[in-house]
Amino acid sequence: MLQSLHDAAIVRRYYHFTFTVPNVLVPLLLAAAMVVFSPTWAEKVVVAWYVVAFPLAIRYAIRSVSRDAGWLALIALPLVVSYLLLFGFYDFSYAMVGALVAIGLAIRFRGNWSFLRVFALALVLVLTYGAHIVPAVMAVVVIGTVTVVDVVSAWRHRSAASETRVGRFVLPPLLASLPTVALTAAFVASGSAGGTETQRKSLTSLVAGLATLTLPTVSYSDVEVVAAVAVVLILLVLCIVALVDLRTHQTSTLTVGLLLATLVCVVLYFAAPDDVGTGSYLNDRICFFPPLVLLLALASAPMRARIWRVAGILGLVAALVAAGARLPTQVHYDHLVSEYLTVERAIPPGVTLLALRYSVFSPPVGDRRYKQLDPLAHEASRLAADNGDIDLAHFEALLSYFPDQFRRGVKQLVTHYLDSSAVPPRVELAQYNLASGRPIQYVLIVGLRGATEQVRDDPATLAVERVLAADYERVLVTRPTGLVTLYRYRP
Repeated sequence: MLQSLHDAAIVRRYYHFTFTVPNVLVPLLLAAAMVVFSPTWAEKVVVAWYVVAFPLAIRYAIRSVSRDAGWLALIALPLVVSYLLLFGFYDFSYAMVGALVAIGLAIRFRGNWSFLRVFALALVLVLTYGAHIVPAVMAVVVIGTVTVVDVVSAWRHRSAASETRVGRFVLPPLLASLPTVALTAAFVASGSAGGTETQRKSLTSLVAGLATLTLPTVSYSDVEVVAAVAVVLILLVLCIVALVDLRTHQTSTLTVGLLLATLVCVVLYFAAPDDVGTGSYLNDRICFFPPLVLLLALASAPMRARIWRVAGILGLVAALVAAGARLPTQVHYDHLVSEYLTVERAIPPGVTLLALRYSVFSPPVGDRRYKQLDPLAHEASRLAADNGDIDLAHFEALLSYFPDQFRRGVKQLVTHYLDSSAVPPRVELAQYNLASGRPIQYVLIVGLRGATEQVRDDPATLAVERVLAADYERVLVTRPTGLVTLYRYRP
């Protein structure tokens, strides 16, 4: 993708590309969009596609259960613009679309498979894996759970045709899942996931995050908590109504399968560590599945369409409340990003750059959640993509499960000398310039004017200032807030 920009030579010098890892689908979509649009506008187009695709995917899955239950898809709208999407986890977001479509296909095809249907499900699951591994695995888990319940039901009603019926339920989804299972196993065995070291969230935060749905939905504002809790209450009321109705109706095998799949998703949510190796936010990702699979289970219940319609409208209201609550913070970040990107006019194409942050621009709720999730943290990569430059702090290029990776020598130098993730950053500019033989040509100092006294007086900050004074010249200070100061290497 980067080779389609300005200077292919410098891209080849710093990057190599591999397409044997997950997280490859969205870069390909971005590359396709960049045929027509600039990188920044290509990103906007890809996000817009997702915002349309996710509601359609959950509606498809729900209507695979019951064609009259489409209104329930509106309850899932607060999950569309999740905090994971807002902080740039596009691979996972697109994989959620694939997972929902795969689950919908498996439900529609239950007991009525053909070769083309098996192939279609296998293809969707592989594409989901190509976007992100977690939703692909969770989709296989949900499909497998429903299939197991179907098999148990078939064996309970043994007859001459029971073995044929079991085969009809088991073999097709099993064959469709095998490529994804094989790819997942190969990826884990390759060591690209970064080892087996784990970190866990506290049980209290896990319970609160799922019980209120604040973990996947709340991004910027405490008002979003109201919308998240409203969705929980809607689901709770629907569960009560469904239980009352089921007292006078026979529970279908599909309902049992989907309820059990919901329970399995909950168990996996609590059992999984939050981080494994370099894979992170696993609980946050798995947290999407219990409410979404529960919606499918509710769609299979014998409920009146009017109740589904009212619940859907309430879900739409909750989504609008959440969007309105996020808007002021999003406007604020938009102003900061616009100021940040004004440095582009002073940076020529085909150069190396490094951004160093001295303030954290986390959301109003950031201190209570993920303070390190700073929407400005990777804006230098956007600038580099727009301008055809190399961002030496490019997040994806430092990890082994993305297609665009730094070459080994570059990665070793960057990880050794340029730890720019901390605030203040622990970097050794002079040593990197000497060891690499190619000095960093532009350095962006972000948020130093608004930094705390402790950060400004930190030895790491003072060391960077000494190198900048000796080897660089100040080119630009952004307006109106002085957010970014740009320095150019002085040979």
